[in-house]
Amino acid sequence: MASGRWPLYRFNPALKAQGKNPLTIDSAAPSISVADFMMGENRFRTLHKSNPETAKRLLKLAEEEYKWRLSVYKQIAAMSCETQKVEEKVAV
Repeated sequence: MASGRWPLYRFNPALKAQGKNPLTIDSAAPSISVADFMMGENRFRTLHKSNPETAKRLLKLAEEEYKWRLSVYKQIAAMSCETQKVEEKVAV
């Protein structure tokens, strides 16, 4: 999606065994703003026409939530996933 509103990512648990992060973000950087995307949708334009103050407030909340969520995904994807092998000791 051009706005990046719904980031595309993959989670492959098998990568952890290779010491790699299992989360990969596939989305490119957004090419349009969340506001431009929303104004391209009739449902959001209708709200903007009928109740502009509420529409403005909700748009701001949507933009903040998107930035926060993308930031969290990027932080998780950047984490090191190197693990040390733990030997199990079995009591006899």
